Amino acid sequence: MNFHSDRINATAWAAMLLATLTAVLATDRAHDAAAASPATAPAAATLKSNQASKRNQGSAAVLRGRVCIYNIFVSDAESAWSKDKENQVSRRMAEALEFLGDHAADYKVSVEFVQVSVKADSKTLVPTDMFQRRGWLAQAIKTAAGMDPNDLVLSLKKQHRAEQVAVVVHVNKSGTSYNLSWSGLVQPPHACEEAVMFDRYPSKEPTAAASYAHEILHLFGAGELYFPFDQDDVRKKAAAKLWPTDIMRMVGYEIKKLTLGEFTAYRIGWMETLKPEHRTFEDEG
Repeated sequence: MNFHSDRINATAWAAMLLATLTAVLATDRAHDAAAASPATAPAAATLKSNQASKRNQGSAAVLRGRVCIYNIFVSDAESAWSKDKENQVSRRMAEALEFLGDHAADYKVSVEFVQVSVKADSKTLVPTDMFQRRGWLAQAIKTAAGMDPNDLVLSLKKQHRAEQVAVVVHVNKSGTSYNLSWSGLVQPPHACEEAVMFDRYPSKEPTAAASYAHEILHLFGAGELYFPFDQDDVRKKAAAKLWPTDIMRMVGYEIKKLTLGEFTAYRIGWMETLKPEHRTFEDEG
């Protein structure tokens, strides 16, 4: 079975656009509350899949030690969360974090997850278009936590004795999930790292646990292994041979059939050095 199937392509497409989001929304990442307006993507030649500057940076610098996942279930005028729906998402999150914990053990890395879940009402409609400005996101975090995103990171670290913090915002709509992770294009004061997870893909099918794990891994530094912005398919083919079922290359409903290879492990801090033969997979910048 090809796990990168049509019904999962929505999340795969979201992952492919990660670098676009990073470049296009570098200033938007400052959590300004500007009115929503479409962004224009830069030329594909300027985009990168695996920026070296993401490693060991941001609120989710490395996936090790005590990690706080701050879940915000956001409602707006056209969507809300029932208890049953919240429980479904919580089960997916548990499955995703179990996957990460199991693979951390394979690399002899200790990871302890602490989850906090809160609710927030958005005063504006939550857009399903990832290229709209995200004033709603900063406002949702402030509504839920009573403080700005970066202050929330400091508070969670102190309250839960956490070394790393990742914010996961859950939206009960159909859409393409995405993440806002730190890289060299983002100013350090805006290093609170967030993933926006829609309950369903645009196809209306439920978002798989593997998609939650995939987006969380992005926050901790993982990059794409199908290199959507390369001008050729040399690296894509090479990665496919080395790590055919890596979760950063594909997602699917059967998460236990997915793997986490050495390049991804290096990117998220599970390996201290990058093997010389794997250097070709990392981008400058």
